This record gives sequence, C-alpha cells and structure tokens, in this order.
Amino acid sequence: MKVCKGNDIREDEEAMIQAPQDSGKPQTQEDIVVNMVAYFASNMRNQLWDNMHKGGWRDNDTASLVRRYLEESGEFIEALLQGKDQLVLEKEAADCANFLMMIIDPSRKPKP
Repeated sequence: MKVCKGNDIREDEEAMIQAPQDSGKPQTQEDIVVNMVAYFASNMRNQLWDNMHKGGWRDNDTASLVRRYLEESGEFIEALLQGKDQLVLEKEAADCANFLMMIIDPSRKPKP
C-alpha cells in the first residue's frame, strides 16, 4: 500500500479514477457498480480534503451534524433543480454523503 503525504495520493487517484464512461465495450453490472462507487468515493475524499481546514467531526454532536447534512441536501437539491453542471452536482452529492458518513462514524463520540 502506498502511503502519501498531503494531496499526493489525490493526484495519483485522479489519474486513475475518472468518471465512468461508455467505452463501447460491454460492461457487467458489477463493473458499473465498482467503477461508480470508486469514482464517488474519490469525490467524497476530495471534498473532505478541500474542507480539512474546517477541522474534524469527531467532537461534533449528532444534532449539529444532522443539521449540516440537511443544509447540504438542500444545496444539492437546489443545484439539481437549477440544472447545474455534473461536476457541481457531484461535489454537492459528495458533501451530503460525507455528512452521513460523519453521523454514523463509530469512532465519533456522539453527544445528544
């Protein structure tokens, strides 16, 4: 396993993980799922790195994380309804998914 500092691994992954495209070759449903999940997970990681300056989530109470998730969901829906481009939608979707991940993080010390 390669361990990188900073955004080095991000640059490596961006070269490997691109938006799933129709290559003209038949793909199995498993291929489609694996590729899309890898792509979406890389978007989630990129959004976390881009927001690292805001600090972590492990000390946040559940209610505040749920509020932030609802705000992010609203931003996603607004972008979708306004017809924003695919990259904007992907970033907003990754933000939503990240807040869900933060809420269920078992290492977080949830407070009421």
